[in-house]
Amino acid sequence: MTVTAATIARVSGSRITLDAEGLAYYLPLALEVLEREDPGLGSATYDRAAALMVCHLAAADKQGDLEMKSENRGGDWSYAKDPGQTSYLVQYRALLEQFAAPADLADEGIVRADATITGLALDEVRLPTFTDLEGA
Repeated sequence: MTVTAATIARVSGSRITLDAEGLAYYLPLALEVLEREDPGLGSATYDRAAALMVCHLAAADKQGDLEMKSENRGGDWSYAKDPGQTSYLVQYRALLEQFAAPADLADEGIVRADATITGLALDEVRLPTFTDLEGA
């Protein structure tokens, strides 16, 4: 599967339509970003992530979504959006997070805060279990 104008229309719910020239402009940009951030996606997921990034770039250019937006409707209700955020970027990041490898903390050299306190050690005595008490 490759990213086509039909893929972009499907991912965006037909809100973003690109001709061949628009796709030729946005797709290489999206692939550059995705190649840098790819956590090892399969081909179908990779194409969806690329399509989401294309939608984000096109929406940001079309709607000017690169600046901060906020709105206060009076009372307790207000709305704020980070600069550069589009719903496509949020979906893109969520997709990459699903496939990101969990951090391996065993290699980080984590040491307990009380490890250097002298005179404090864990007791290595084996506690009796229920089966031990049955035979007594």
